[in-house]
Amino acid sequence: MSIATLIFTGREPVPPSLDSAPGLWKSQISHSTANLLDVTFVDSNNGWIVGSNGTILHTSDGGNVWERQNSNENIEFARVVFVDAAEGWAVGKLGIILHTSDGGNTWTRQGDEFTTLRLNLIALAFPDRLNGWAFTESGSFMLTTNDGGETWNREFLGYTSNRSDAFFTNTRNGWVIQSGGGLTHTSDGGSTWDSEPGIAERGISVRASRVFFLDDDHGWIAGSRSKGSSVEFTKFLSDGMVAFTTDGGRTWTRRDSGTGR
Repeated sequence: MSIATLIFTGREPVPPSLDSAPGLWKSQISHSTANLLDVTFVDSNNGWIVGSNGTILHTSDGGNVWERQNSNENIEFARVVFVDAAEGWAVGKLGIILHTSDGGNTWTRQGDEFTTLRLNLIALAFPDRLNGWAFTESGSFMLTTNDGGETWNREFLGYTSNRSDAFFTNTRNGWVIQSGGGLTHTSDGGSTWDSEPGIAERGISVRASRVFFLDDDHGWIAGSRSKGSSVEFTKFLSDGMVAFTTDGGRTWTRRDSGTGR
């Protein structure tokens, strides 16, 4: 499967200008037949991809070469998060949470008590080594940890809308994208959630979307056109579109990524 990645490695909160950056996207070959669902990079060299059939891939040269890591699982992984080149987590079907402290050379399970619930974990956020949030695709609760995943707790979320992605900039501020296009925000670590109108008021119908924030104000979302559903999505984020905010998600400006995907 080919890979097209856009990596935000800068620290200055400047909105991207994709139109003025030709060659920003580069197609790479993973040599994997799995359905690849998520990618994360901690620097310009070290990155990981997860997908179906227990697939976890790692690169140490910016994606020129990808090598498979042994997850010892045969599930579909939906998300992978690393806080540095050593410490990372992956989540997916059946409520399985994997953790590594050696860059993925070895992966071990966490939160096994939740596997009996057969959860579909679809979103994951770790702003640091200790504090993390894992979200199910649907339902009214989330899983949280404050000890790096040694223990996970089930906490009430406050709403039941389907979810597609999450991102936390610190232990207080986080965002969750609803699979129907809405965006919710917390400023107290997930105890309470409020809707951000910047996306929801446009009536977006999102088939797949991602969210990333550089800080509490500057963030990006990406998605693809909804298939067989509302056409309103194409007015804002048609295939290959990304959008950025400079006010914490209250308003968004769209850009063409140049990928057409």
